[in-house]
Amino acid sequence: MTDHLNDIDHVIVLMLENRAFDHLLGYMKAQGTKPAIDGLTGAEAIPEDPNVLGSPLVPVSATAGNVEPDPDAGHELEDVSVQFYGHEDLSFPPGGFNNGFVVNYTNQSPAPANAHDIMKCVDPSDPGRIPALATLAAEFCVCNRWYSSVPGPTWPNRLFAHAGTSGGHVTNDLSLYFMPNIFNRLDTAGLKWRIYYHDFPQALLFYSLWDDWLLQFFTQRFRPFARWGVDLSGSKCRLPAYTFIEPQYFSWTDPSTGTTSHANDQHPSHPIAAADRLVRAVYQRLRKSRCWKHSMLVIVHDEHGGTYDHRFPSQPAPNPDGLISANPPFDFTRYGVRVPAVIVSPWASSGVCTSVYDHTSILATLEKRYGLAPLTARDAVANTLDGCLTSPVPRLTAAQAPRVLPMAAMRLSPEDRRAVDPLRRRVSAYQRALVELALRLRVGRGRKRLRRARPDRVRTEQQGAEVVRDRMEALQRAALRGRRG
Repeated sequence: MTDHLNDIDHVIVLMLENRAFDHLLGYMKAQGTKPAIDGLTGAEAIPEDPNVLGSPLVPVSATAGNVEPDPDAGHELEDVSVQFYGHEDLSFPPGGFNNGFVVNYTNQSPAPANAHDIMKCVDPSDPGRIPALATLAAEFCVCNRWYSSVPGPTWPNRLFAHAGTSGGHVTNDLSLYFMPNIFNRLDTAGLKWRIYYHDFPQALLFYSLWDDWLLQFFTQRFRPFARWGVDLSGSKCRLPAYTFIEPQYFSWTDPSTGTTSHANDQHPSHPIAAADRLVRAVYQRLRKSRCWKHSMLVIVHDEHGGTYDHRFPSQPAPNPDGLISANPPFDFTRYGVRVPAVIVSPWASSGVCTSVYDHTSILATLEKRYGLAPLTARDAVANTLDGCLTSPVPRLTAAQAPRVLPMAAMRLSPEDRRAVDPLRRRVSAYQRALVELALRLRVGRGRKRLRRARPDRVRTEQQGAEVVRDRMEALQRAALRGRRG
């Protein structure tokens, strides 16, 4: 079967947050919209506590609400080992049963009102949930075996997506990174790249990208997502070889109007529908542009966020660079939980890719397409995404590829609104790390006013959003002056 990787001139990655494959797309199998996927029959169940003989079984259901799970589930290394094995085992041996999700959720702090809620999955046929992503999954190629690169949280998994390694880190603790990354590789090859962001580009954890950020008004490599539609308009395609899109990580309420801008990263408990609207906006503007014929859009989640998936990653993962984590101990030879991944392209058939992928498959695909050297031993052997590009002819008509996707209905009950109120909601560990990173950037005159903003004093999502917004505005003023702090 012929693939069409050489017909792709623009690789676009939209990386969302913290949802497992079964949790988001698994019910497409039971409902018959994508029966070939390794999803859910609806009969799956795991024990409340696999360590207790005769523990009652908790079934899956397609009843997840727009802001569930709430509170957030565990997804640190220790949590994932419990979810895999039913008890903590940081050696990550082969043969996990994925039977510890309920017992792990039971022991979270704050404790959930009902730990059975972690078995709630999304109904993909509900117009208030993920109608855009579900449509794309039905129309294009779903990756059946895409695992997060690390059985842990957001930070190391996004590092793997950019650099093929997390430098031995497995937590969301802030560190700055100096290892080579895909943006450096593209620079060396004379190829263009771009990062679109909403409130803050997490990719700035790479020190080598700071100059591009601070001089963004000159280099144009970092752009607010509001530019996406503008950049895709016109008679010529102006997308670079590689585009990475970051969602909005913080919800924020405008104090002057009382209007809330909901985070659209899909991190629990941000509204699922808000992220689906982002998926819709990214796709529709790409689909209507001159770029469509030679593009591949990868929609993927960075990690599972503690939500349920039944498939254990049985294939060992190659250690990328010989580094290991000492505390907690981990040798980077086990993938994390399976995550949703949909490949959208005029060259992508409506089917299922069954190869094993992780986030370094993005890097491997770019390396193969553009003749780049691998970054680590992980992306050197990762499966590339050309196996998903098997359509015999490009899908260019409305009958072959939809021009318009359904829009998710933002149905939030009063209880939902209280749950996601940024004035009350506590910052997550990942959001706190983003605040710390934003404060680490040096901004000249803006530094004095923001010196008082300490990460340990940031309690609510609103406070985190305001610190990040202030710092971004200060950075942009410094960039306009052509200066760095």
